[in-house]
Amino acid sequence: RWSFSSQTPEKLTAQVAARLAQTQPLTLQRDLQACTRFDISQRLAEIDSPTLVICGSEDKMTPPEQASFLVEHIPGARLAWVQGAGHMLMLERPETIARLIQAFLAEC
Repeated sequence: RWSFSSQTPEKLTAQVAARLAQTQPLTLQRDLQACTRFDISQRLAEIDSPTLVICGSEDKMTPPEQASFLVEHIPGARLAWVQGAGHMLMLERPETIARLIQAFLAEC
């Protein structure tokens, strides 16, 4: 439930839950630990590539405040909000994500 917005169809959350259940518990644990420990916040100013930060307005795992932090600290970064999407916004709103990325790349 933390991965999706409140508007996500139950069918999609059930499909993802079934796939996640196939993952070895130790693999999932290590993945989550790696995400928790990874912190380059002090080096964000060194990023010199065009950067688009995309965030779901209902993301609980990587909250909007963190997306804003990235945009504030990566030179020239842009932020795109996907209203009504959670952390798995690429599954919840694939067409929207594709359009955002295509538009961004066309401008680069």
